[in-house]
Amino acid sequence: MLVGVSLVVGACASAGSDEEDEGASAAEVSSGGDVEPTGSGSDDGSSSGGPDAPDTRRCIPPTDVSASPRTIDEAVTLLNALPAPVDIACFLESLDRPLKILATSSTFSAQPAFGAENPRIFLFAGELVMSVVPAGEGVKLLEFGEFVDEFQTIKGEVELPLEGELAPSDPYSRVLFEAGTGCGLCHRNEHEVGTLDGVTQYASLAYQPALHHALAEEDVRAAHEACTDTDTERCAILSALFGHGPVLFTVFDENLPTFGG
Repeated sequence: MLVGVSLVVGACASAGSDEEDEGASAAEVSSGGDVEPTGSGSDDGSSSGGPDAPDTRRCIPPTDVSASPRTIDEAVTLLNALPAPVDIACFLESLDRPLKILATSSTFSAQPAFGAENPRIFLFAGELVMSVVPAGEGVKLLEFGEFVDEFQTIKGEVELPLEGELAPSDPYSRVLFEAGTGCGLCHRNEHEVGTLDGVTQYASLAYQPALHHALAEEDVRAAHEACTDTDTERCAILSALFGHGPVLFTVFDENLPTFGG
């Protein structure tokens, strides 16, 4: 969840920071701050074949559904509009390009990276930050964090593949724990911000992973290019990320507090 941003994004991470820097807007943070995205965006069309090649994606949303979800609710709408079964690869494949991402090797999260070749990948879209991993214990999870101010995000998550239809409240009910959410165990200042279909929505402090865990663009692309069997879940996820248009590497706003060592 970037939601917090490092599990920041939804579920709870395993440790926390006491830092609380101020000064960035929610829009700046969720879009990667005011740092210019890096990367050539070498995939220059809607599919891996270029702008004039046929769109070979299986997961293409209807024209009346946004493929650039900027809220958790819009992400749920997109998931429900895609052809079942909707897995992580299908969702990634459906997203509009250019796609802004950050990859980290940090394991300080309930959705940890599984080695540098299987990073945790944050996806930035307006106030919404999502995260996925291509392997490991969090591989079935799509984590959400939706900024409500400079440093607070609403947390949520869904488990894929999706065979039926998600209720709008499902991302929020899934993270509930005792009198709040599991995220609140690590994300401080958790508080109620609303309800949806009777399910309470909670926001709490957002974090970004420590900068020294950020992975270089060439290393992440190399992991994708090394795939020889796209039928594996890992390679299907990486191919869905990099095989369908420009991907731009970016960073979180520097004022967002960090999480983990």
